[in-house]
Amino acid sequence: MSRGIDSAVTTDVSTERHIRLVSFVALELDSGTVYLHDSIGTFSFGGNDYLGVGDFGGISTIEENQQMSAYEITLVLSGLDADLLDEALNQNYQGRPVTIYLGAIDLDTGALLATPNEIWSGVTDIARIALGAGNENAIEITCESDFAKLEKINGRTFSDADLQAEYSGDTFLQYLAAMEDAKVVWRGENANKFGKPGRDGNDPRIAPKFMGF
Repeated sequence: MSRGIDSAVTTDVSTERHIRLVSFVALELDSGTVYLHDSIGTFSFGGNDYLGVGDFGGISTIEENQQMSAYEITLVLSGLDADLLDEALNQNYQGRPVTIYLGAIDLDTGALLATPNEIWSGVTDIARIALGAGNENAIEITCESDFAKLEKINGRTFSDADLQAEYSGDTFLQYLAAMEDAKVVWRGENANKFGKPGRDGNDPRIAPKFMGF
């Protein structure tokens, strides 16, 4: 499956060039954006330098289906020393934007093939710290995709006050609350010029009148 991979990369695959797929992560924190990838060396694209963490970094499988489901992914960074671990613990990480790109490098030259494509975006959710001996410390960050926003309540009430707070002077919802309990009286078929109802009490040709308006 080639979706999410630049055509230049798929061409290199078809010609049996030696390449390796590389995942790039941009994690936006309060202290600044962290740019990492799961190979070695430094690669630059989009005006940013992505530092390689090799086998110390990892990304769980990215899932999708035909429905707009909010799948989670997990970012893992291991081998943290005590200073980096303290910094990670003190970061305000929840709800921070995360973007993942997929690219490839030529194993013969070590060069980046084409510009990596964005394959996932979302926000950080929960961080877990694993403490080990020496430099075996690790941090796991669970991230929610952007589709998770569809499952959350936005807090809007669709009331007149709610509309006025954003669009002052807009009276579109002014009578919305009153309409919930409004009583509708249908005029009669033979209503006279004074608006009195006829015998059957219904006249579909005359619009209903809302009492209290």
